[in-house]
Amino acid sequence: MSYYMDNGGGNDFGPENTPQKKNTALIIVLIIFGCLSLFCCLPFIGPALEIVTSFKTDFIDELKKYDTPVEADVIDVFRITEVNSQKLAPEEKGFFFTYEYEYNGQKYQSSFTHGLDKHYRYTGDKVQLLINSDVPTDIYDPECFTSPDHANYILGHEPEYFNVSVDAAVVDVREVRQGDWDERKGDDSGFGITCQYEYNGRSYQSDSPELFKAKFYNIGDKVDIKIKSSSPNEFYAPDTIKATHKIASVMLAIGIVVLLVPAIAIIAAILLVLRSARGKKDQVKYHYDSQDYYDQNDDYRG
Repeated sequence: MSYYMDNGGGNDFGPENTPQKKNTALIIVLIIFGCLSLFCCLPFIGPALEIVTSFKTDFIDELKKYDTPVEADVIDVFRITEVNSQKLAPEEKGFFFTYEYEYNGQKYQSSFTHGLDKHYRYTGDKVQLLINSDVPTDIYDPECFTSPDHANYILGHEPEYFNVSVDAAVVDVREVRQGDWDERKGDDSGFGITCQYEYNGRSYQSDSPELFKAKFYNIGDKVDIKIKSSSPNEFYAPDTIKATHKIASVMLAIGIVVLLVPAIAIIAAILLVLRSARGKKDQVKYHYDSQDYYDQNDDYRG
């Protein structure tokens, strides 16, 4: 009797790997889930990136007016503190630099007064400035900026000017299309506020110089603002600037987290496909038909 004969169940014999279970359904589910998640996270990422990049874009646009490099000498360095000056609020102290330079055969002395937080320059330093060729006294020292100073400079919030804190009431909230005065902004819009406040016994009602991406205030809200003692009708709201940065950071974080979900799902689907394909390639199957095989020593062979 041949020991190679199949004794029951079928005519096949030999080692045969069990086929792997198909993951087609799981792959399809993962791909669909990934695509839907990606679609859902886009509304979060877009506005966040727009807010974050708008600060950088505004800063670059602002610097375009400084179109002429000049060599200058630092002739004075002065530090404002709450001890030697009552002009600034205590938290708004810093270093101020005065430069001397020539442009078109004429000498100029101009101060770069932005309350910088570090002693970047020293008297006698030779530096390169950028000046506004239309207004040669308007200067910019590229080496004197840290990130917080950039924000102050973009918004025009020089601490030596906005030096008085007052309580104000919001009397109007308006939505403005920025493209109405800057064609580069297109249909971008923002919210502006009108505040009413008192200073030195007089009442003022002024519009904010900034437009905010989000509607932070409603009519009747109380808000802390900073005004110029030399021009009380000019103000800005410090908390609103901080809130804008915070909202942008939160939205960007949400967008990144949500984006990871579809990314992981899609990567998992791809790995399953590759694993399934490799499994089929490596599968070894031996198949023998008992009708085609016989043993010469089989006594029962016909």
